[in-house]
Amino acid sequence: MGGRAAEEVIFGDAEITTGASNDLMQLTGMARQMVTRFGMSDLGPLSLESQQGEVFLGRDWTTRSEYSEDIAVRIDAQVRSIVQHCYDDACRIMRENREVIDRLVDLLIEKETIDGDEFRQIVSEYANVPEKERYVPQL
Repeated sequence: MGGRAAEEVIFGDAEITTGASNDLMQLTGMARQMVTRFGMSDLGPLSLESQQGEVFLGRDWTTRSEYSEDIAVRIDAQVRSIVQHCYDDACRIMRENREVIDRLVDLLIEKETIDGDEFRQIVSEYANVPEKERYVPQL
């Protein structure tokens, strides 16, 4: 949701593009699985969909609904709530870090690339950045 949130926070509603469509599809799919397969919603610890083992006319695995229309409406509401919550969080993070974002943009316009250490150095001026963990092989 970062790209879509950045468009809204930095450029405003009038400049939102279709660039984040794949991100939206991925997030919506994950949210739907959280609700219907993994029991991660207000509907409780229920698995409401299962994949059937047959492929019909060369299409993907089919999903069989095992719930009423009323539950389908509640599922849609839960999915929408999860997606909206994620989007709101992404926008909040963008707003809270706008100063460092602008600084990084200016630097990238000037230099085109920066390495991870330089990135961490700049961000650490605005936020607490954990030390980079380094892999040390065991002999």
